[in-house]
Amino acid sequence: MKISKTESAGIFSKQRIIAVVSAIILNVLLSRLTHLLGLPLYLDTIGTIVTAGCCGMFYGIVTALATNIICGFFKETALYFSIINILTALCTAKLFQLGKQKKISGKILLILLLTVISGIGSTLIEWLLFRESVTPAVIRLTEKAEQSLSLSPFTALFMVNFLVNLADKTLSVLASFLIIRLIPESVRKEMLDTPGHQELSRNPDMQNDKERIQRRNRLTVSIGLVAVILTGVIARNSVSLYTSSTREERLQMAYGVVKMAADTINADMVDTYFAQGDQTPGYETMKQSFSSICNNTPAVEYLYALKIQPDGCLVVVDVDTEYTPGYHLGDTLAIEEAFEPYMPALLAGEEIEPIESNDVTGWVLTVYYPVRDSAGNCVCYVGTDISMNDVRDYVNHFMLRLILISSGFLVLSMAFAAWLTNNYHKTDDLQQLLKKQDQDKMLIREIVEAFAKVIDMKDEYTRGHSSRVAKYTSMLTRELGYDEETIERYYNIALLHDIGKVGVPKEVLNKPGKLNDEEYNIIKSHSSMGYHVLKDISVMPELAIGAQSHHERPDGKGYPNGLKGDEIPRVAQIIAVADTFDAMYSDRPYRKRMNFEKAVSIIQEISGTQLTSDVVDAFLRLVEQGKFRAPDD
Repeated sequence: MKISKTESAGIFSKQRIIAVVSAIILNVLLSRLTHLLGLPLYLDTIGTIVTAGCCGMFYGIVTALATNIICGFFKETALYFSIINILTALCTAKLFQLGKQKKISGKILLILLLTVISGIGSTLIEWLLFRESVTPAVIRLTEKAEQSLSLSPFTALFMVNFLVNLADKTLSVLASFLIIRLIPESVRKEMLDTPGHQELSRNPDMQNDKERIQRRNRLTVSIGLVAVILTGVIARNSVSLYTSSTREERLQMAYGVVKMAADTINADMVDTYFAQGDQTPGYETMKQSFSSICNNTPAVEYLYALKIQPDGCLVVVDVDTEYTPGYHLGDTLAIEEAFEPYMPALLAGEEIEPIESNDVTGWVLTVYYPVRDSAGNCVCYVGTDISMNDVRDYVNHFMLRLILISSGFLVLSMAFAAWLTNNYHKTDDLQQLLKKQDQDKMLIREIVEAFAKVIDMKDEYTRGHSSRVAKYTSMLTRELGYDEETIERYYNIALLHDIGKVGVPKEVLNKPGKLNDEEYNIIKSHSSMGYHVLKDISVMPELAIGAQSHHERPDGKGYPNGLKGDEIPRVAQIIAVADTFDAMYSDRPYRKRMNFEKAVSIIQEISGTQLTSDVVDAFLRLVEQGKFRAPDD
C-alpha cells in the first residue's frame, strides 16, 4: 500500500526540514563564534531546543547529532559530547509533550535539568578522556578556582563546568523560547501536526493501538540491538587486531634490544667481572651501553644481564631507571614463581619463549636471550621487560570514545524506529512495510554509505574514494551483463572494501611522503583487517570477501592470500579494476591526479597480470563511451 501525498507531506513537511536545517546552522554558527571569541559558553543547543520543542523528539535528536558532527570539523572533540546534546533534545521534547513549557516553573525546570545533565556529563567526559576541560576559557577558570579555593583539579573542573553550563543553558533556553514565540502559530501547529500521533489518540480500537505500540517497541529494540552488535563486532575486531599487531611489534623490538645489548658483553669476561668487581676494565663501558640502549628505546622498562643458577640469579649488569635503582654486580636475586617452569631450559643455556604477565602491576612482555662465550657455553642471559601499559590505556580510551560516539547514533536509530512506526502505522501493517524489498535495499545502502563516509573521513587525502570505487564497480558490473540485484549488492560491497583502514594508524595512512617497507606492510594489512571486521555480518557475507580480496592479482602476486585467476572472487576482480583506476586518477598524499589517458593505458598494460582481462575489457568499452573521465578534466 502506498502512502498518500497528504500523509507524505505531513511526515516530510517543508517546515520541518527548514526548521532542522536552520537550527543546525544556528547551532554551528554560535558554537563557532564562542570558540573564536574564547568565551566560556557553548550556545550550541539553542537550535536543538527549538526543533525538539516545535517538531518533536526525532527532529531534535537529528539536529543535535548533526550539530556535533559538523562542529567536529573545527572542534575535534565535539563528537564525544553529542550524547549531551541528544539528552537535551530528549528532555525538551518530553517537557513539551507534557505541556510544562507554558509555565515559568517549566522553563526553570528545563534550565536546571539541562544544567545538571551538561555539568555532570561534560565533567565526566573531559576528566576520563583528557583530565581537563577541552575549552580554553574553562581551563583558565578551573586553574583560578584551584588556586584561590584550594580545590582538587576534579572538584574545580566540576564546579566551573556546572556554573558555566548554568549560564549557558539559561541563555540557551531563554533564546530558544524567544525564537519559538517568533514563529507564527499556524506554522508551529503544522510542524507539530503528526498524523500518526493524532490517529493513535483518536482511534477507538484500543487493541489495535496496543499492537502497534508493541510493534513499535519491538522495532526500536531490534534496531538498537543491531546497532549495538555491529558496533561491538567492529570494536572487538579493531581492538584485537591493534593489540596483537602492537604485541608483535613490541616483541620484535624486545629481541632487537636484547641482541644489541648482548653484543656489548665480553662473554669470556663474565666470571672475571664477578671475581674482580665493577672496576674490571670494560665493565663500566658495557654498563653505559646498556643504559644508552635502555634510555633510547621506547617502552623498555628494565634491561639487565643475569647468570642463572639453581639457587638464584647473579646480577651481571642492571640499568638504573628513573624510579628504580639497579642491582649491583654479584647481587643474588630469588627466582620468581613465573620463571620456575623455564628453569631447566635456562640452566641448560637454551632460548625460551617470551613471558607475558598482565596483572595489577602492569602488562609486561619479558624476553631472555642467551650470551655465549667463545667456547659456545651460555654464561648469562640478557633480559628486558617491555611495557604494554600504553596499549591498555589506548584501548581503554578507544572504547570510551567509541561508546560516546556510538551512543549518539544508537539513540538516533531507536528514535528513528519510534518515529517511523508513529507516522506510518495507519497506512499499512508495519511488518508488510518493512518487507518491501526496495525499502530494505535503501536502508542497507544508506547504512553502508554511512560507514563508507566514516572510512573516508579518516583518510583526508582520499575523501570520496569509497563512493567513487562503488560507482565504478556498479558501472563495470552492469557492463558485464549482471542483473540489477547483483549490481546493487556489488555496489554495497565496494563501498566497504577499505573498512580495514579504520585500524591503520592515521600518521601512516596520511603520510605525505613515500612509505617505507614497514609502513607499506601496515597499509597492506587493511585487507585482512577488513575481512575480520566484516566476517561476522551474516546478512551479507560477501562484504568480507570484497574487503579481503580486492588486492589479489590474476598472476598470484597479490595479497593477502596470493590467489590466482578464477580463485579470486568475482566481486573482488571488479573492485580491483575500479580501485586501481581511482588510485591513479585521484590526488594522493605523495602525488597529484594522473593524466586520464595515461591511467587508462596503464590499466590496459596490466590486464591479465594485475587485473582480470574481461573486466578490463569492460572498462575500456566504457571509456570509449566517454565514461570515467572527471567533469573537471
